[in-house]
Amino acid sequence: ARFCAARSLIRAQDRSAIPVMIDLLSEMCPQCCWQVEDVLFQVAFSTKAPSSLQQFDSASRQKAVESWKSWWDKNRDSIDLAKLSFDRPLRGYTLYCEYDGGSNDGCVWMAGRDGKSRWEIEGLVGPNDAQLLPNGRVLIAERNAGRVTERDRKGNILWQRDVSGGAIGCERLTSGRTMITTWVSILMVDHTGKEIWKYTHPRGMRHARKVRGRRILGVAANGEVFFLSEQGKLLKRIQPQRYGKGAGYWASAELLPNGHILVALGSSEKVVEIDQTGKIVWEVSVPNAVHATRLRDGHTLICNFEDRVVLKLDRQGREVSRRHLRGRPFGVRHY
Repeated sequence: ARFCAARSLIRAQDRSAIPVMIDLLSEMCPQCCWQVEDVLFQVAFSTKAPSSLQQFDSASRQKAVESWKSWWDKNRDSIDLAKLSFDRPLRGYTLYCEYDGGSNDGCVWMAGRDGKSRWEIEGLVGPNDAQLLPNGRVLIAERNAGRVTERDRKGNILWQRDVSGGAIGCERLTSGRTMITTWVSILMVDHTGKEIWKYTHPRGMRHARKVRGRRILGVAANGEVFFLSEQGKLLKRIQPQRYGKGAGYWASAELLPNGHILVALGSSEKVVEIDQTGKIVWEVSVPNAVHATRLRDGHTLICNFEDRVVLKLDRQGREVSRRHLRGRPFGVRHY
């Protein structure tokens, strides 16, 4: 109850709730500490924040509290809660992208909080990625068709951009532009489909997403993680340590609130959390791990492609739940 109240007050720009949130790091159960850190890292985004918790014993948690209190003493005057853009509250929907799960080659479908299907778009030609848009439509990258389409929930195509080299990823940005990932490049196009810029990686592409700080996060076929500017200029390269076979046939990358990066390495059969130097701070072994996303409760959703299952694992790598699908999943998103 204190956590929910403090989080709501912070969202309402009440600075007095931040010390309360900090104290909760030592008071809440270890499984809930990740939710506390999620809020604190969003508040501390523009500053040098303390390190994320790696151990959950009393001494480590108390040390974290002291570090965050010291951070607040130094930064309280520079933090403007009115300028923060907190994540939208979850509506309890899960979007599944199945490469070959429909009546033809693939489907994209939405499940509610109860896990039941709300709608499906079938007859897709090898879909690799999908995004639910604010207007209720769906943006879909169909690798085998070489196109990105915007569709209504009945599957009618309302916008289309054909690409060469396979459309393996897509994202509609708040600017109205569309970012398309192919096997070798990231392509940015405007609302008419006209190319604005293109970035080509010499080792081949596997995944890209727009992240905070006006940057683009990508992962290449060799497992290299990199950041681009919003103009497509290379800013930074990060090579995960002990990455085995790298990304290989598939991968995903997600920037976490604490600045770490969650990377699924399909051929290495690993999901790793790395810091900005590439050091692995958390990892689990999952066969055919083609996509991973961290939930706000600290659990991690992982797509096991060949076994046609989406796993939910806790911070200790223990299985919380699994969902068997008709087709092989390339991605899953929470809304």
